[in-house]
Amino acid sequence: MERLVARTKQKSNSRTINIILPVLLLGLALVLVLYIGYGKAQHTYPDLRLDALAGVGEIVQNSFQTFLAAGFPLSQFVGFSTLTEPVLLSEPSITEIRVIDKTGKIVFSNPLSSPQDLEHKREAAKDRGRYSVYSSDRFYILSLPLSNKFETVAALEIVTEKKHIGQRINADFLPTVVVAIILLIGYSMLAILSERGAIRRVNLWIRGFFGIAFVIVAVVVMITLIGLLSSGVRDKGRALTKSLAARLDAALEMGIDLSSFMELDTTFREYQELNPEIDYIALTENDIVAIHTSDYLVGTQWQSQRGLFQFSQSLRSEAQRMEIRFGVSKKLLYRSLWRYGKDFIVLLIASAFLSALFLNLTLSFKRGADLGPAGPTVEAEQGMKRDLIKPVFFLAIFMEGLHASFLPQYMKYIAAESGLGAGAASAVFMAYFAAYTLCIIPSGWFAQRRGSKPLLAAGAVLSSGGLLLLSLFPTFALVVLFRMLSGAGGGMLFIGVQSYILKHTTRETRTQGGAIIVYGYNGGTLSGAAIGAMLALYIGMKGVFVLGAAVGVTILLYSLRYITRTPASLDNTPGPKARFRSLLGVFTDISFMKTVLLVGIPTKVILTGVTIYALPLLLSARAFPQEDIGQILMFYAAGVLISSRYASRLADRLRNTRQILFLGMLGAGVGLGLIGLMNWQALSTTSVPFLSALLVITGMLILGLSHGFIHAPIVTHITETRSAKVLGQASVASLYRFLERIGHVTGPLIVSGVLVAMSENTLSIGLIGIVVVLFGLLFITGAKRHTAPEQGSRADV
Repeated sequence: MERLVARTKQKSNSRTINIILPVLLLGLALVLVLYIGYGKAQHTYPDLRLDALAGVGEIVQNSFQTFLAAGFPLSQFVGFSTLTEPVLLSEPSITEIRVIDKTGKIVFSNPLSSPQDLEHKREAAKDRGRYSVYSSDRFYILSLPLSNKFETVAALEIVTEKKHIGQRINADFLPTVVVAIILLIGYSMLAILSERGAIRRVNLWIRGFFGIAFVIVAVVVMITLIGLLSSGVRDKGRALTKSLAARLDAALEMGIDLSSFMELDTTFREYQELNPEIDYIALTENDIVAIHTSDYLVGTQWQSQRGLFQFSQSLRSEAQRMEIRFGVSKKLLYRSLWRYGKDFIVLLIASAFLSALFLNLTLSFKRGADLGPAGPTVEAEQGMKRDLIKPVFFLAIFMEGLHASFLPQYMKYIAAESGLGAGAASAVFMAYFAAYTLCIIPSGWFAQRRGSKPLLAAGAVLSSGGLLLLSLFPTFALVVLFRMLSGAGGGMLFIGVQSYILKHTTRETRTQGGAIIVYGYNGGTLSGAAIGAMLALYIGMKGVFVLGAAVGVTILLYSLRYITRTPASLDNTPGPKARFRSLLGVFTDISFMKTVLLVGIPTKVILTGVTIYALPLLLSARAFPQEDIGQILMFYAAGVLISSRYASRLADRLRNTRQILFLGMLGAGVGLGLIGLMNWQALSTTSVPFLSALLVITGMLILGLSHGFIHAPIVTHITETRSAKVLGQASVASLYRFLERIGHVTGPLIVSGVLVAMSENTLSIGLIGIVVVLFGLLFITGAKRHTAPEQGSRADV
């Protein structure tokens, strides 16, 4: 009876989880899309809007410039209110227009202001070419120089409140939020109906609706962003047209013939250089091109051009019809559309990994609840427990992946701030992996005697605490300590998950258990790197560290709630002396040592030294955007995920892990070679756009695909050596995992040394690729054939 009551309660709890968890996942995914989209709007639209306001301000600036160039003092200027009132009426977002002399005193102002109103601009100015921008909590202040023939005597300031720009962005994004809420409500109803049994093929409907809702919101966000961007470009184009027309009108009103302006074409080109999105500037007389930024069009009949935003303004000329014409390229919109689309596709992929993991978990809960009073079979119960551990390892890797795209640059900055060389940043990575490695064997002993649950909880606390402290105390010595805490936590989490999997797998399901590690590591890296790179632009690096700490807390709470305690193992292992003699025998096993030294350790050196440490630094130094770096790192994880799925099957079919490992080393060398070519001098002369980025992406994908051929079969290869027959497969596999961590620890140091020796030339990565190929040849030369077990290859990372 008590068991029946417990099963009924479990079924009720399971139904609640099955409804809440999918809705929560979709809600988080949609919030992430909206937040990224809103952040992009806040990042791009204000600049366009400020450019437009500067163009309006240049109309006033031109009047002052003409007055000052005539030799009159600034204080004698008459009609400031008359000049600026139409500007204020046409641009309600402008709070104030004023002139400040060199001493900081307000000379003119409309509306009138007091000296205290200047206090909110005590910040360093951001130079934007034609003007400078000051920013405070409430205001943007645009400063345009006012000069006579000899010097700058004052500044014209355009003051606008930030809320005006924010209100426009909020108004445009409101419909997007409404669409997201409607879809979330619809998904909630679908989850309730599916739990009540009203829908067949629940898995298809839940996953399908999730993907469709994500795509709909992403498309609506993209449309909103393009609309905002288009509006900003149009406003800027109109303002620039009016500004240049005002300058020319001032000359015409003074009776100066424009033909006497010998350098007017130079002025047009200067405007074009300051505003790269301008495709052309032209002056026409009776529809004949008089001046054009493209000289070959001068003297021809004016014709409009397609694919451009085009603006024109008539000049005050009585003799002939004269117009100033601007053409603004739509390429900015197309580039933005591509970048937004790319970012949201990447975000969809990252969210898909997260959602697939937790949606599978809800299905596992549902299967457990539908088993009835008899409960699950032993095999089914073990399967459900394996499903429960998947989120722990995935989130542990996701937590570290969040900062993968910028951590090397951040550590390099911290080292420089502490008066250390840039190479000191590699010490931070070494400290992390050293702590990770040192925790592996003690954690294994602990898990064997006390079970996995305490280890998971302690690992989550250390990992989370390390990241939180990293965000609070950015000094080099403390950063090293905090990364060691996170490394120790990561090692505990890894061994805790591995021990839990071993407790709940049989020989027939061992490959499935290994797949949890492969999927969690590479899926977590892929998702974390993509999401973290984009969020870093809007919440900052420290904000990403805090988010990682929050993920660690989630791991802790989840482990305490859903991970069951595993019984302690009976210690039937040999005594210390016997084990020591056996370990000495391992180091005389040529096959084992060749695998470790020529394949295992070099692979980890590449993982930590190239993909985690060096590549983000090299890409950042070559002006790759932060989000692009994270997306490039994704290709490595994607390659591992794709190939590791087939590597075990191929090893089973060929029954020769040695050849599989050699193919992995050969492919890794090719991938590193392509990455090393990204700064090749010949690329600068090619007509193929983005060839450098394409080489890096292709190289990372090949590297990931190749490492998939190593990660999966290498443990199987190790467990078929002579040492495995003496020590046992489990002991030899644990020893291998410990030894390969030497590559984790030394990777950043080795690669950093190579980069320094070659003056950070990217060809150094290609040199490492050549060494990897040589190692592969040494590995396969003279080695004996190793066959894969019939049950399938085990996987590891």
